[in-house]
Amino acid sequence: MFDKSAIGVFIVESPVHCGVGQDVGVIDQPVQRERHTGYPIIQGSEVKGCFRQYYKKQFNKGNNVLEIFGPEEGGDEDTKYASAVSFGDARVLLFPVKSLKGTYVWITSKDVLEKFGRILKMAGFTHLNLPDFEKPGDNEIISPDDKIAVEKKVVLEEYVFNRKDTNITVDQLIDKLIPAEEYQYLKDALKKKLCVVSDDTFKEFVSMSTEVITRIRINDETGVVDKGALWTEEYLPTDTVLYFPVFASGTRNSGKGKLNAGEVMMKVQSLHNYIQVGGNETVGKGFVRINWIPGKDGEIK
Repeated sequence: MFDKSAIGVFIVESPVHCGVGQDVGVIDQPVQRERHTGYPIIQGSEVKGCFRQYYKKQFNKGNNVLEIFGPEEGGDEDTKYASAVSFGDARVLLFPVKSLKGTYVWITSKDVLEKFGRILKMAGFTHLNLPDFEKPGDNEIISPDDKIAVEKKVVLEEYVFNRKDTNITVDQLIDKLIPAEEYQYLKDALKKKLCVVSDDTFKEFVSMSTEVITRIRINDETGVVDKGALWTEEYLPTDTVLYFPVFASGTRNSGKGKLNAGEVMMKVQSLHNYIQVGGNETVGKGFVRINWIPGKDGEIK
C-alpha cells in the first residue's frame, strides 16, 4: 500500500530514444508507444531505473538506495524485499510541431488532457484545475494567441487548420507544470503557443512528426561503413513535455535504516535537475529536466 504520491514532469532538452529494440516496420528502432493509442511513452520501469542510477550516483550507495529502490537481483535473505517506490509510465502531454508562423507550437488534445486529469486525480492532485477546452474538429485548432495564424489559418507541417479563438487561459497549468524560475522563457512561450487539436490529429503528429535519425557504423580497419551497419532510430523531439506519477510507501527492509513514506518521497523528489533517459547517452541524447508539480499547499509533497 502506497501512502504518498507525486507527479513529475520531464522537459526534453535533447532528443530522447527509449526504444523497443528491432522492429519490422519502416523505422528499425522505434520508440515505446501505448498499444491502444499509439502515443509515445517512456515505460515506468525505465523511468525508475534512471532515477535509481542518478540517486545512487548523487547520494552514494550507502544512502538508502536499496531501501528506496529495492535490492539488486541475488543477495541474501535479508536483502529480499520490495521497492518503496512505484513509477508510472511517462506520457506525452505537450508535443512540439513545426509551424509556418511562430517557428513551432505545442499541441495537445482533449483525450490527452483527460488522461492527465485521471492521473492527477489518482495521485490526489485534485487542486489543479485543467483548462476545459471544447473538442475541435479534425480541420480545426484552438489557440489562445492569433500570432501563429495567417488569415485565420494555422499551418503545422503540411497541414492547414482553421483557427478557433478561446478565452480559456492555460497560465495556471503551465505555471504548475514548470514552476522553476529559470524556465520563464519556456513558460512564456507555452502560454502563447499551446494549441489543442483533435484526438486523431494529435495521434497523426505524434506518429509522423517524431525525429528519425539514420545511424551508421564505420569499420576501424577499412574506414568505410560495415556491411549491414546502417539503421534508423526514432526520437522524441526536444521540448516535448511528459508527465509521470510516483507513489511511495515506507521502506520494507528489516532492521536499521527504515524510512516512512514521507521521507522516501522527499528523497525521490530531491532529484530535480537534469538526468539522461533512454539510449545513446554517449552522443548527447536523452537529456531531460525534472520538475515536480506542487501540492495543494504550494509545496512539493
